[in-house]
Amino acid sequence: MWTNNGFRRRSMGTPSYMTGPQSANTGEYYAYFETSSPAMPGNTVTLSSQNDLSGCFCLKFYHQHAVAEDMEHSFHVSVNEEIVLSIEESDDEWEEYYVQVDLAGPVQITFVGTRGSNWQGDTAIDDISLTPGMCAEEEDD
Repeated sequence: MWTNNGFRRRSMGTPSYMTGPQSANTGEYYAYFETSSPAMPGNTVTLSSQNDLSGCFCLKFYHQHAVAEDMEHSFHVSVNEEIVLSIEESDDEWEEYYVQVDLAGPVQITFVGTRGSNWQGDTAIDDISLTPGMCAEEEDD
């Protein structure tokens, strides 16, 4: 179960033309955060798991944001409030990411997006999965 604070669900391109994904990575929907009005620089959105995870597991997800000059937006993944993955730049395509987690106690995963100074650059995530065991990253052919 996830707690959403600001991400929006979308099935086609984001409302501001060419500022985010045109469709989901797979399926019909993806989650994104809007960087155009009424969003302001510094606005932050989060998507957090419940604290009922523990042990060894792999977080896999897809990420995309529009390419715009001087975006200064930030996107990161934290585990128990410690940043474990920070995505500074991205192509205007869905990219696959993995985060290995191996903790005995309660674990909370949080996706965090922060708007920079530019309104162009909606950031999206899709196909979030948690799999027991080690991450088995697929190699590019």
